[in-house]
Amino acid sequence: MARPALPSLHLDSGAALAYIGGDHRTATSTGKAALLMPRFFRLQVDPEQLTDAMHAFVTDPHPSRNEREIIHELNDIHPESVDVLESMLLDGTEERQDVAAYVEAAFVAPIR
Repeated sequence: MARPALPSLHLDSGAALAYIGGDHRTATSTGKAALLMPRFFRLQVDPEQLTDAMHAFVTDPHPSRNEREIIHELNDIHPESVDVLESMLLDGTEERQDVAAYVEAAFVAPIR
C-alpha cells in the first residue's frame, strides 16, 4: 500500500509570506505559490524518509553531500539540524540507528 504524500514546505531566498483566502501561502521569486503551515505551526514529518536522507548525508564521503536536497530543506526549516549532521559526520557516525535516535528526539517526540 502506497503512503500518502506528505505536504512539504519549500521556500527560497526570495520568498514573501501572504495570507490568501484562509490559506497561508508564500510567493517565491519563481512566481510559484506554495502552501505554508496553518496557524500556529503544524509540521508533518516522515521519520523514515528523513532518517534515510540524513543517514545518506552523514555516510557520504564526497563534498558534494552538501548539495543534497535534505540539506537545502533543513537550512530553510531547521538549520540547527544541519549543524548536528555535520557533527555526526565529523564524529564518524555510520549507524542508521544513531541518526534515527536524533530524528526521534528532534522531530517526533512530543514537546513537554
